[in-house]
Amino acid sequence: MEAKRKRIAVALIQEPYVGPDKKVEGYKGARIFQCLRNEGETTKAAVVVFDSGIDITQFPELTTPNVVVVGLRTRDLEIVLVSYYFEPVPHNLTPYMSHLMRIHETLQQNIIIAGDANAKNIWWCSQKPIQEVRR
Repeated sequence: MEAKRKRIAVALIQEPYVGPDKKVEGYKGARIFQCLRNEGETTKAAVVVFDSGIDITQFPELTTPNVVVVGLRTRDLEIVLVSYYFEPVPHNLTPYMSHLMRIHETLQQNIIIAGDANAKNIWWCSQKPIQEVRR
């Protein structure tokens, strides 16, 4: 209801509320895009589309429980949306960054990437800097 009131068309979400099946449950007026082959893993990222006039193309080969990739098309715009959630340390960021680079190389379109990187940085008072990313 809040999205409709504020005229929000699309939301890229991380760490959404999930039910016992570890997936985001759908509801009237919203289309939920998330990993469909999570094999028992909890959904950590999703894209929610509130505007029924937006065409969405899913990219299941690039989607995981932590990274959701969809193509969005309107009459005036065509773009790729990526919602991601990077697990907090001690996980290594390299596989996540490699995955984002693969998305860009595969789709070669304009891309909006939004997510929760669980990044540590002294700019926001973390005692440790972000871990180095190796290609």
